[in-house]
Amino acid sequence: MRNLILSLVFLGIAGYGAKTIYDNFEFSEFSFLEGTYSYPDKITIENQNGSEIQITLLGRNLTYIEFTQKNGRKFVYPIRSLSEKSKALVMKYPNNGIEDASAYLSSGDMEMNDVYIIQLESEIRGIRAEIGRLNNKAGASRSQIDSRTIERKIDELHEEIAELENKIASRQ
Repeated sequence: MRNLILSLVFLGIAGYGAKTIYDNFEFSEFSFLEGTYSYPDKITIENQNGSEIQITLLGRNLTYIEFTQKNGRKFVYPIRSLSEKSKALVMKYPNNGIEDASAYLSSGDMEMNDVYIIQLESEIRGIRAEIGRLNNKAGASRSQIDSRTIERKIDELHEEIAELENKIASRQ
């Protein structure tokens, strides 16, 4: 009888811990949940004039895509210049940003405002990764004080994300 009671207590504690970890888990950090869209990917895009081109999509942010053509040259192209069908397609890919924005800035393909938005998006991704680490730490913590401290820190990070997203929205 004693073993049965201890087993039930153990299962209850394990179940509660698993539920807490599951509830705090950040699914948005994992691209495998976003579908089968990943980089690099060969796709055909169409501009607003109806011209189609086959590309290898390397990345995107909110306003630009980065790709290579068959000849190997890299380009950055504004999403607003794509057809509605192509816009919908590229927006299905994860927002991983454009890796070497400084090269595009110096060549005149991008504006400083766009580079600033890329930087803000990168900061948001870093904060979300930190939130994921803190959620794991909170789930493993045995101390309520530590858990509350971590929860407060997570709330602060969510507020910081909201501020950065507002900055992005004001720049578009």
